[in-house]
Amino acid sequence: MEGILYKWTNYMTGWQPRWFVLEDGVISYYDSEDDVGKGSKGSIKMSVCDIKGSNFVFGTSHPTQWM
Repeated sequence: MEGILYKWTNYMTGWQPRWFVLEDGVISYYDSEDDVGKGSKGSIKMSVCDIKGSNFVFGTSHPTQWM
């Protein structure tokens, strides 16, 4: 499964569209669909994710990822 989600970046740029790919229980993201062959900007195992309210919050040892 793949497509565009909006990822919170920071208070200067806010929510930015990113291309996400879900494969084998891992969600990876890229700047755009064209960048998939260049390697992901980040990835997270879905087994460590929580859903809080209407947001997907990825709790990892790295900063929280809001989508």
